[in-house]
Amino acid sequence: MTADTFSAAWLGDLAAAPSSAVDAAAAESRLISAAIDGDQWACTRLVADHQEAVYRFCLRWLRRPEDARDVCQETFVRAFRSLADYEHRGRFLSWLFRIAMNLCRDHARSKSTRHERITVGLDRVGDSPCPALDPAEAAAAQADLARLFAGIDALPRRHREVIVLCGLEGLSHEMCAEVLDCSPRAIEGRLRRARQALEGWLARPVA
Repeated sequence: MTADTFSAAWLGDLAAAPSSAVDAAAAESRLISAAIDGDQWACTRLVADHQEAVYRFCLRWLRRPEDARDVCQETFVRAFRSLADYEHRGRFLSWLFRIAMNLCRDHARSKSTRHERITVGLDRVGDSPCPALDPAEAAAAQADLARLFAGIDALPRRHREVIVLCGLEGLSHEMCAEVLDCSPRAIEGRLRRARQALEGWLARPVA
């Protein structure tokens, strides 16, 4: 997602990333405190650090780029409106994912989304474009991807959420637990049942 999705007031030169995870966590904590105090540059940096991950999550959930952009932007709007409530509880990105997930749930329930939902192209689902495929390979790959997403859509919501967060987004069980407000052990159980259900769905003969 390009930076022009967000307000121009949030754009600017960004400092180099800290060299260690500990330094990164401390730097992010300072940015959050500064943002709570109204520092616009701190808001800019927080958006720049996390907008790609949030957008990718929204795209994998909604699979419509225009919807994902809208929900991603609304995620940051809501986050900054309620930033004082965050109080450094858990990872900031987990908190953003929780806001995004709730917005995606609401969006997916809307009548227009239910009737118009589509699957994005194969080269738009991963972190980078895939190598060029010949037309026959591309059509087959797109069909496989569409079937995978149809199977994910068929899962109960609690199973679909862990598949998107852990299976597609690659979150650890601990981080997924923060997003879904449960224990890592509960995530392990949900993910195991979700994978079993998805494997069973994909094993069905194609109509």
